[in-house]
Amino acid sequence: MPFAPYVYKRQPVLARMFSLALAASHLGHAYLLTGEEGVPLKQTALFLAKSILCQHPNPLADETCLTCTRIDNGAYADFVFLDGEEETVKKEAVTQIEESFSKTALEKKGIMVYVINSVENMTQAAANAILKFLEEPTPDTYAILTTKNSAKVLPTIVSRCQVFHLRLAPQNEIKEEAVALGVKEEDAELLSNFLNEASLIKDEAADPGYQFVKDAVVDFLTSLTRSRQAARFAIEKASLSIKDKASLRKLFDFVCLFLSAAVAYRDKASNPLPAYDKIIVGLANKLSSPSEKLLQAMTMRQEIESNINAGLLLIHLAECLGKE
Repeated sequence: MPFAPYVYKRQPVLARMFSLALAASHLGHAYLLTGEEGVPLKQTALFLAKSILCQHPNPLADETCLTCTRIDNGAYADFVFLDGEEETVKKEAVTQIEESFSKTALEKKGIMVYVINSVENMTQAAANAILKFLEEPTPDTYAILTTKNSAKVLPTIVSRCQVFHLRLAPQNEIKEEAVALGVKEEDAELLSNFLNEASLIKDEAADPGYQFVKDAVVDFLTSLTRSRQAARFAIEKASLSIKDKASLRKLFDFVCLFLSAAVAYRDKASNPLPAYDKIIVGLANKLSSPSEKLLQAMTMRQEIESNINAGLLLIHLAECLGKE
């Protein structure tokens, strides 16, 4: 789905300032987009990159021209994308950008753009390398960086960028928009905790990978309200298919959200996830200390980045949550 409506509607300051800079041919050499969890920083950064390179901006990317399509397909020679959300950005990746962009642009437009998503997830050597590149930018080269935690980004990197803080839209509003797009109530309710844009929720809800992880979490937590043995069996079954880090992160994020809802139910006698009322009430009644279990799950979630065996981590999760 087109991403322009989100930028114009949800981030009007960014849209206006970037449009003016493009029209006046007065772009900054580096931008840093910041925002809370859920704000689509990566998608916004990619949209801005397309706006710089678009053949027919109006005033930002039309998202339909050949250049925009090639960027989407990873086939535009003068555009580089590094995703710190998927894996830690290392110095070698930054060095490759420097080497490529030190040469003459290959595309007709003569402009080169690179995007680094989750720039806080860089090694120290990579951060120092990108800082040097930002300090000595080559002509017609633009950087767009994103972070959910600017406190973890080198202050010297932040100081060399024009910073835009993206607003978080009201969750209920996003949920209602997602339902209006045809997303099931339970999916909109769950995903609106992680994605702050209805069209992205629709895309995610249609992804078989998401549906598998959601079903695995629901099965696991429902089993947990019955017995420890049932929970272990459910998580072992899920572990046969959940191997990659992205799916593992998603599973832990969903589990933590459900546990957080159980804590809220215990404290306030209300359920922030009404579509999953039976599970939340069951967890609140079954677990002696939902807040302690939440802390344990959050701690285990951090171990994903240390390349721990996914199956062992999931079994450990079942044992910890099932232990009285």
